[in-house]
Amino acid sequence: MQIGEGVEWALHCCLNLAWAEPGEAVTAAKLAAFYDLPPA
Repeated sequence: MQIGEGVEWALHCCLNLAWAEPGEAVTAAKLAAFYDLPPA
């Protein structure tokens, strides 16, 4: 089974959101920095 690249990145981001502490803000910029990607 193959999934699209966008779906894979969405799953990675969901995992990071699930691992965040309650009340911790996880911005798109933080997610991009974590994966060494540009914020856009």
